[in-house]
Amino acid sequence: MVADQLVRTYRFENAEEAAAAVPGAQVRYMPLRRPTADWRMVEMSLGESRMLAGRMGAETSIFGTLDRNLLYFLVPISGSGWTTFGKEIGDRGLTVLSQTTECVSWLGHSVHSMSLQVPVEKFARAYTRFAAGAAPVWSTIRTFTLGASTAARLRSAIATTLRIGREWPEALSQPHMGKMLEDLILERLMHAVGASSRAERPEYHALASRCNNYLKANANRPVTLAELREALEIGERALRRFFVSVYGTSPARFLRVQRLHGVNRGLAEAGPTSTVTTLATSFGFFDLGRFAGHYRQLFGEHPSATLQRSRTSRSRTGEVITK
Repeated sequence: MVADQLVRTYRFENAEEAAAAVPGAQVRYMPLRRPTADWRMVEMSLGESRMLAGRMGAETSIFGTLDRNLLYFLVPISGSGWTTFGKEIGDRGLTVLSQTTECVSWLGHSVHSMSLQVPVEKFARAYTRFAAGAAPVWSTIRTFTLGASTAARLRSAIATTLRIGREWPEALSQPHMGKMLEDLILERLMHAVGASSRAERPEYHALASRCNNYLKANANRPVTLAELREALEIGERALRRFFVSVYGTSPARFLRVQRLHGVNRGLAEAGPTSTVTTLATSFGFFDLGRFAGHYRQLFGEHPSATLQRSRTSRSRTGEVITK
């Protein structure tokens, strides 16, 4: 394989493009604030594994499905503000997602993060050779708090790999190079998982799965707090604790943001008779002044500007087709 097939660097203008480019997963990115930068991602093929590293363009909730045949090792490279299933991944943290098809995380826009996707069988073989014993079996999610030196060595291996991919991508066209870097990171990971871990707290996993499915199925209509509490069969306080821990915001704000994204999609695909008012009210926004303020805060423009740009684009496309 040539270098540009082994190392890919992406810069996305919006969350939808960034989410669609994540390999081995079907995920949705939900920006919770107005983007302050582009979404960035580096994808590297390392032997049998794949490494993704990058930054969010805004504080973002992420949910969707993962490949059950992969282990996902999550590590912050710098910055703070990252949780998955309500567990914080701090600057000395390492989280493993395994035996699961579900994903739910919250990342602040300043977090520079890394995800290593390793085939389950590959990790089992490597661990057996490393420890002369069977690989550990984790149930869904396991979070480790690493010692300072272990965390530093792991981040150093990640930084070295990223630097090679960025400055000498042609080196990865040599078959042994990708495997060597894969072995380096896996060795550091295997040292790390021997560290003491915090107690597992799986109580949010089933709840997050149900919530993700419900939100996805109803993304194109307004969902109320009462409806969500009933669907999840939990009380108001429990729902709030769950959302703040898992999605990084209150349920009321998250549902408002979901409705705003619904209006945004509607405006981008608006037909000739659609108006801002009809789309806003169809998603439960009846105070149009407040709606416009929230919309501009999230998307950086008035809803009427989005609608006008959509109509202009469609008009130009129609002219080209006519000719």
